[in-house]
Amino acid sequence: MLKRLFFLLMLILLFARPGAAYAQQPVTIDTLEVDLWPEYDRPEMLVIYRISLDAAVSLPASLTISIPADAELNAVAEGSASGELVNADFETQEAGDRIAVNVTATNSYVQLEYYDPSLQKDGTVRHFEYSWDGGYDVNQLIMEVQQPLGASDMQAIPPMGAGQLREDTLTYYHVEVGSLDAGQSFEFSLDYTKQDDTLTASQFQSSVPAAAEDAAETSTPFDWMA
Repeated sequence: MLKRLFFLLMLILLFARPGAAYAQQPVTIDTLEVDLWPEYDRPEMLVIYRISLDAAVSLPASLTISIPADAELNAVAEGSASGELVNADFETQEAGDRIAVNVTATNSYVQLEYYDPSLQKDGTVRHFEYSWDGGYDVNQLIMEVQQPLGASDMQAIPPMGAGQLREDTLTYYHVEVGSLDAGQSFEFSLDYTKQDDTLTASQFQSSVPAAAEDAAETSTPFDWMA
């Protein structure tokens, strides 16, 4: 009887161990694109994460993104079988001076948006600092900055390339940072000048939530949480 119980126990452990190891597989982000849209439809910084998970990541996957504690979460979405964005399951948890957004991703693409009020204004001078806390291995980190309406002298550390005018009549700056290891943080600072407080979205005749149209390079955020 004891031998039979021991045999059954060994079978359970044999079949359970691969599954347990599989469940503990760390998440790797293949491409992390961080879009910064200063003074777009609010006098703040709109931060958009476009996250593509590595093909080796098993789904569903648990993904935790840290955002500033005073930020306002605007959208948490993921890709769907039809190629559209849909609401993603998520929870938030306070973590000191940050908020942990815990996402259950059933698709390899996740999009998260929040408004950061820490965009500093001193007369016509603007300054913003962004940081990635290094929670995951990232194969490719890309920073992209949308130039606000009426802004000039766009400068960043690390330096941005030449701005590119797109079909939405806005100029975008692109920085390919490269790979990051889990635990490796990244800092990005942005400075520019702007003569008034006019928001970029005001130049469009209608306020169409185009960030939902991720297949076309989008120009406006979409409130997925509405």
